[in-house]
Amino acid sequence: MHQTDNRVTETRISLCMIVKNEAFLIGKCLESVKHVVDEIIVVDTGSTDETVSICESHGAKVFPFEWQDNFAEARNYSLQQAAGDWILWLDADEQLDEDTSQTLREILNVQEADIALIELINYIGAADNPEEAFLLHHHRLFRNHKGFQFNGRIHEQLNVQEILGSNFPVHKLPVKVHHFGYINAVVEVKGKSERNKQLLLKEKQNEAYSPWIDYHLASEYYRLGQYEEAYDTVNSAIKSFIENQQLPPSLCYKLKYDTLLSNGSYEGAWPSIERAILLYPDYVDLHFYKGLILDHKKKPELALEVFKHCIELGEENLQHLTLRGMGSFHAWYQIGLCYEKLERRKDAIHAYEQTLVSNAKHELAQQALERLQEQEQLDSLAIKISLCMIVKNEEESLQRCLDSVSGIVDEIIIIDTGSTDNTKLIASENAANVYDFEWIDDFGAARNFAFSKATQEYILWLDADDVIESKDRTALKELKRELSRDINSVSMPYVLTTNESGEPLFSLRRNRLVRRDANFKWIGPVHEYLEVYGPIFHSEICIYHKKDKQYTDRNLRIYENRLAAGETFTARDLYYYANELKDHARYQDALDYYEKFLQTKQGWYEDCIQACLKMESCHEKLNQESERLPALFRSFEFDKPHSDICCQIGEWMLNHNRHQQAVYWFEQATQLAIPAGQLTMTQESTWTWIPHLKLCVCYDQSGQPEKACYHNEIALSYLPDHPSMLYNQTYFKRILGEKYELASVSSVRSDHSDGGSEV
Repeated sequence: MHQTDNRVTETRISLCMIVKNEAFLIGKCLESVKHVVDEIIVVDTGSTDETVSICESHGAKVFPFEWQDNFAEARNYSLQQAAGDWILWLDADEQLDEDTSQTLREILNVQEADIALIELINYIGAADNPEEAFLLHHHRLFRNHKGFQFNGRIHEQLNVQEILGSNFPVHKLPVKVHHFGYINAVVEVKGKSERNKQLLLKEKQNEAYSPWIDYHLASEYYRLGQYEEAYDTVNSAIKSFIENQQLPPSLCYKLKYDTLLSNGSYEGAWPSIERAILLYPDYVDLHFYKGLILDHKKKPELALEVFKHCIELGEENLQHLTLRGMGSFHAWYQIGLCYEKLERRKDAIHAYEQTLVSNAKHELAQQALERLQEQEQLDSLAIKISLCMIVKNEEESLQRCLDSVSGIVDEIIIIDTGSTDNTKLIASENAANVYDFEWIDDFGAARNFAFSKATQEYILWLDADDVIESKDRTALKELKRELSRDINSVSMPYVLTTNESGEPLFSLRRNRLVRRDANFKWIGPVHEYLEVYGPIFHSEICIYHKKDKQYTDRNLRIYENRLAAGETFTARDLYYYANELKDHARYQDALDYYEKFLQTKQGWYEDCIQACLKMESCHEKLNQESERLPALFRSFEFDKPHSDICCQIGEWMLNHNRHQQAVYWFEQATQLAIPAGQLTMTQESTWTWIPHLKLCVCYDQSGQPEKACYHNEIALSYLPDHPSMLYNQTYFKRILGEKYELASVSSVRSDHSDGGSEV
């Protein structure tokens, strides 16, 4: 009992409780209030353990009460026994907070209010994790003899509005009550959720049951993991509140979206959660759920802003049921995850550090922080990279390029050759070192100028319309950490075109990452190349060319200006000038310069083979049929057969109904592999699925459907969704019947219909 100068004071505050078999909890509860309340009223509803004796040992007045499956009746009986001016009500699984309990008696000085709020902390999950808790201001202290009563068979509520009306003064006490009734151990021992569910279902049998019954029933379904039932029931509660012309309480929306997200129904939660936030814009939990939804929708930038807003809102507004951490450590942890997805490691590290400031036991944040710090340490030992670029009027594509290397390169050098748009501004906003360079129709000179400004160990060069995709960014980061400093150059595939699935169609290798102190130089004013030597590492990290601008005659004009000036072309100049002529449909001129190139006998063998392939194309455009095959066979002077040449010869044979010869050349193509380190243009499909698809057509037209089916299945193994191959598969299943399984080399993938194999 509350005492002063060893004398029992008058009864000012009565504690009222109802209990049954609470021997393992009741002692701690009563111990927490013994110096605060003046009277303890305990109504026992049938204990068979030591509950009653424990209560009496703490000076409680114990009153037996026959249990009628009705919590409100039992509580109201306890109120009838209380003599105090004020009544505090608690459950056996609750305890007054030691640090704030003494402030409870401030209520004795309150004149203007008949009811008071305390902070209720509802612990959930594991008993050893105090950070897992819901926070809420709750009516737990009210003036006696005012007519206050409890209503409801279960999850009983005070008749506050009935006694005080809709607007009434409330005194907020700085008192905390710890509720342990929903930690896992207690819930499991007492079978609480199942018991509550049955009582609530019984209460629902009353015709005029409150919408709160549906809310509490939904809560029990949620605790039992019955999410569909929980969702339907909380929606019924919301609907009933609206039909009663009441604004649905905020915790109904919290439960609704918590249930949806727990069940993985992110799409069902969007965009309706926006409407809930309009009703309760200060409810941090709803904003947090919005952030989770946006993150699930792969919108980390938007999710990041929402989680930052959660930090701004904080967790002080306890008029809403708030999960501890939604405005602090949970939000900071999600901010860290977003920053990681945006490849902003230092910001992610800061976010995880803030998580641990709010919750030092946050294991996931600790693990993430250790992982990122380890990466930082590894990166401190990694090579440093200068990105070098030359640009002019690239405002449409520059940011995309720079975003793709953000967090990878350590310095950005941008050489501007005369931009009149916002290119230089964008470069500066990305912390680039920007230098002007007067354009002299010489790409090599501009690139060498860029290289001269670099200060880091290695130099990576890109054009503004180049992009490094996500998987390749990850690989490039690993390369930074693992690359031996003995390597002078790293070559990478340069993907010029892709199919609808993003798989490379045409690519070539370029020396992309080079040691700065090797002082490699760019050669050539147009179609320039980097002359490298020493150890070269051939990487599979791809650079994707995503040109947005229309092709112009700029390169062709540069070549022709050089010719007009009397300049003598190198073998490389001749080859690339011929390519420009071909691209501008000047096929005969292109043939002449390809021939001049081959006659020099100084070109790279890969360029010589490509020249033969391009000459065949020019002969076709000029209807010079007799010259096509000789152009292709000429490529064998420079190297063993390449698959793209074999496929083109096979195509010529097929188009001339020479199926046996076509089969030979396509079969040759299937036996070849792309030469390691090949730097020139590669059409990967001619080294993989195209020869098999062509063999399918050859064998089908030759009346050999089993072989045709065999090669179609191999082609499908490269492109499982290719419409023509799927069409062929259905066709062969129809005509081969039981023989199909023997003829195929892989599992059946789809069904279409009708006749004849397709290319």
